Amino acid sequence: MKSIFYTFLILSFSISLFSCNPDKEKRVSPTKPKNATTQNSVLFFKNMRSLDYNRIEEPKLKREIYVHEDANQDSLKPILNMTIVYLWDKDKAYIITDPNKYIENYFDETKNDTLKVRWKNPKTKAQGTLFYIAGHVDTQYEFATRLYNSLLDKHEFYMLPDEIPILSTEKERETFRITMMDYYRLVGVFR
Repeated sequence: MKSIFYTFLILSFSISLFSCNPDKEKRVSPTKPKNATTQNSVLFFKNMRSLDYNRIEEPKLKREIYVHEDANQDSLKPILNMTIVYLWDKDKAYIITDPNKYIENYFDETKNDTLKVRWKNPKTKAQGTLFYIAGHVDTQYEFATRLYNSLLDKHEFYMLPDEIPILSTEKERETFRITMMDYYRLVGVFR
C-alpha cells in the first residue's frame, strides 16, 4: 500500500513539475500575426499577469498600455523593450517594440528608420540579421516574434553596424521572453 502511495506521489509531482509551462519552448510563426483577444484571455491577463506590469490607461483612446516592471530603462546602451497595447473597445492587443533613447538617437543621427539586429549562435557560429522597421503593427509582431524564436534558440544579439550587444543580460532576456509569452497568451497563440 505504501509503495502505491509513493508511486502516486512521485507521478503526481512529476506531472505537475513538467506540465506547468508547456509553451515555454514553443516556437511561434512570425508570418501569421494574431491580435484578437477573448474574454477569458483578458481576464487571465488582468487577474494573473498584469500585476507584473506598469499599466498606463488612455480612456480617450480606449486602450491600456502594459510595460513589464523589469523593463530596462537605461539610455546608455541599446535596449529593446516590448509593450503590450490592449484596445478594449475592439478586443484586440498588439505587441509594440519600444526602443529606448539610445536607439531613438541612432534613428535621428543616421536618418534611418530600420534597425538591424544580428543574431549569432555561439555554438554553431551561424548568424543572420533581423530587421526592425518602425510602423505597422504586423511588422512589429513579425520582428518581435522572430527575435523571440531566436532567443529561445539561445542566440546572442548585436545592434548593427557597430555590433553593440543587445538583450545581453539574463534579466533583459527573461523580461523580453515573459512579455512575449504573456502577449501570446492574451491573443490565443498559447493556451
